[in-house]
Amino acid sequence: MDNDYFDVMRSYDGITFESVVQVKGAGFSQELNYYQFDDSDIRTGKVYYQLEQVDFNGHREPSEIIALDRKSTRAGLIAAYPNPTTGIIVAEINGIDGSNGTVLITNMNGTVVHSKVVYTTGIQKHQFDLSSYEPGMYFVRYQDASSDDTIKLIKQ
Repeated sequence: MDNDYFDVMRSYDGITFESVVQVKGAGFSQELNYYQFDDSDIRTGKVYYQLEQVDFNGHREPSEIIALDRKSTRAGLIAAYPNPTTGIIVAEINGIDGSNGTVLITNMNGTVVHSKVVYTTGIQKHQFDLSSYEPGMYFVRYQDASSDDTIKLIKQ
């Protein structure tokens, strides 16, 4: 084989895939090789993956598509995405036994630019529109009686 790299593709609908990372291949190896990639996007729900093995000449060979159903048992703020963003973000919050909490979005100076009280039972997604905010770094923070979680977010 003349394997240049593997293109790791990800989809949330099973149809539209995006390249997540390219993992360097072993080239002209006759040995069994192992590759690894840890996806840091921890959204819950169905996530689909496909590998494309790419040769040095550009020929691409796709693998079968696999589906993972990600679940979270962790309470509080699970994820905030897309990151980076240009507008709408989704904050995934797990209120295991039902939670009254507050989502705070702060800028780099610690100034609260948005605040919203939410009630969450199980894993729920809450949307926020950051399109009118200046580009830069922001923090999405969720606080309730049992958790206090913060995720860094880049606004382009």
